[in-house]
Amino acid sequence: MWLKLLRRLPAKKNRSWLGAILVAGTIAGSVIAAENAGLFQLLEWATLDQFFRWRAQEPPDPRIAIVTINESDIAKLGKWPIPDGVLAQLILNLKAHNPRVIGLDLYRDLPVEPGHDDLIRVFKSTPNLIGIEKAIGNTVPPSPTLKSLEQVAMADVLLDADGKVRRGLISVKSKDGNNQLSLGARVALMYLEAEGITPEIINIRKIRLGRAMFVPFTGNDGGYARSNAGGYQIILNFRGLLDRFYSISMSEVLENQIQPELIRDRVVLIGATAESLNDFFYTSHSTRLIGSPKRTPGVAIHANLTSQMLSGALEGRPLIRVWSEPLEWLWTLAWSFLGASTTCLLVKTKAVSKTISSQTTATAILILFLGSVPVATSYLAFLFGWWLPVVSPALALTGSGMALSIYYSLSKERHSPAQLQSNLPSLAQFLEALPVAIAVFDASGQLYFINHKGKALLRREIPPGTTPEHIAAVYQLYIAGTDRLYPSEDLPVLRALQGEYATTDNIEIHYGDKTIATEVWAAPIYDELGNITHAIVAFQDKADLGWAVKDSFERAG
Repeated sequence: MWLKLLRRLPAKKNRSWLGAILVAGTIAGSVIAAENAGLFQLLEWATLDQFFRWRAQEPPDPRIAIVTINESDIAKLGKWPIPDGVLAQLILNLKAHNPRVIGLDLYRDLPVEPGHDDLIRVFKSTPNLIGIEKAIGNTVPPSPTLKSLEQVAMADVLLDADGKVRRGLISVKSKDGNNQLSLGARVALMYLEAEGITPEIINIRKIRLGRAMFVPFTGNDGGYARSNAGGYQIILNFRGLLDRFYSISMSEVLENQIQPELIRDRVVLIGATAESLNDFFYTSHSTRLIGSPKRTPGVAIHANLTSQMLSGALEGRPLIRVWSEPLEWLWTLAWSFLGASTTCLLVKTKAVSKTISSQTTATAILILFLGSVPVATSYLAFLFGWWLPVVSPALALTGSGMALSIYYSLSKERHSPAQLQSNLPSLAQFLEALPVAIAVFDASGQLYFINHKGKALLRREIPPGTTPEHIAAVYQLYIAGTDRLYPSEDLPVLRALQGEYATTDNIEIHYGDKTIATEVWAAPIYDELGNITHAIVAFQDKADLGWAVKDSFERAG
C-alpha cells in the first residue's frame, strides 16, 4: 500500500521520506485508535503513579491536622463505634483550641449510647463542624441534626478500574438539584472563606479559586479513556500519604495532651486509621519496591483534596493539567514521525546501509534510546503540573522505527527467501531485544520467526507447518472469558496478511488451569511492489504491562 504510492514519485530519493511520513501517520493512527479504546489506560496510570513516587517529597501541609483513631485508641475505649458521649468530648476538647473548621469523617446516622443528647448539643453549638454522608451507590444518611443544620458533606471516594484513587470528587448534583460538596472540598472552602477567597465561575467548565483555576475532569483526560466523569471531579495532585499531615491520636485529644498550635486556626479532620475498620484505599503512592502495597486511610484522601485546593488557591501550587485530545494526537504523531525519520536517516548512512546486520543493530540501539525520551520529557512536564501521555508516544516512536527497520531489512535489495534466512540472525537479535513478544509470519501464513519472549508467553513448542488457521487450536487461544476458541478469521495475524492493521485485547491463552489475558497488535509488511510479504505480530500479557513500563523507566534513569 505505502510502496504503491512511493512508486508514483518522479524522484526515487524522495520515496523513503514519503515512506517515513506514511509509516509515521499509519502507526500514530493505530496507536491513537488503541489509546482511545482504552488499551493503554493501565500503563498510563502506572506511569503517572511512578511520576508521583519519583517526585521529591513535599513538606506536611501546615494548615491541616488529622485526629487519628487507631487500634490503640479503640483498645483503650474498649468498644466500637465510639459512644456519642466520647465523641462529644473529643469535639469539645478540639473546640477549646479554636480550629477554623472541623471535618468529622465518621458516619453518625444512628445514636450510639451513652451520650447521644450530649452529642446533639455539641453538634448544635459547633457551626464550623461538618459531618458526612455517603451519597453515591449504597448510600449512608448523615446525622439528622447536622442535616437540619446543613452541615453535611459527602465522604464518597472515586476508584479507578484498578482499584486506586487518582481523582478527587468536589461536588455532585443531588436528587433535589442542589450541588452537594465532598468533605475535602467543603472544609477547604470554609477555610478559604475566612481568607476572603470564594469560588468565581468563569464559564461552564472553569472555576477560579484564589490563584487556582479548576477545570473539571472530562473522562478522557491524560491517560483516561471513556471514564465516568459524573459530578465535578479533578485529578488529585497528591501531597502524599498520612505522614504528609500533622496527626494527633484520639487518646491524646481526650486526655488534653494537645499542642494548641497544631489545632488553632487549622482544618482538623477526624477519621479512622485502624486496620480493623478497613477504611483504606490504594493510591499513586501505594506501590513499594519491597513488601506489599501501602494503603492510605480515607481521611488522608480527604486531606489531600483539601490540601490541593488550599495550596492552589493560596500559593498557586500546580493542579494536574492535561492537553486537549487534538494536542495529544499531535504529540503522538510527532513522536511517531521522529521514530520513522531517524530510522530513515540511520539506514541511509554509509556506515550502516551496507548490511542488514549493521542496520538492525544500529536501529535497535537507536530505538531503545529514543524510547526513553518521551518518558523523560513527560516527567519533566509533570514536575510543572502537566500530565502528558507517555505510552502512546513511546509506542508510536518505537513502532514506526521498528516497522521501517523491519521493512528495510526484509526488502533490502529484493532479498530472496534464502537471503532473508541468511540475515535472520541479525534481525533476530533486534527482535529479541524488544520487551514484548514478537512473531513474524510469511505471506503464506507460515510462522517465520518468534522471539524468546513470545515462546515464553505461549509456553508451547512451535509445531512445523503451523498456519494462522490452526493457531487458535495449537496455542489454545480463546475468546476472553469464554470456553470458545478465538475465530481464525478474526485473528490479528490473518487480518494483517490481508492488509489490515489489527489490534485486540479480547484473547486469552489457556495453559492447564491458568488463563493469560493478552493484548495483540499486528501489521502487514510490503515489498517494493506493494505486495504483502510478511505480517508482524506483537503480543503481551496484560499482567506484565506494569513491568514493561518499569523497564522503560529504568532505561530512562
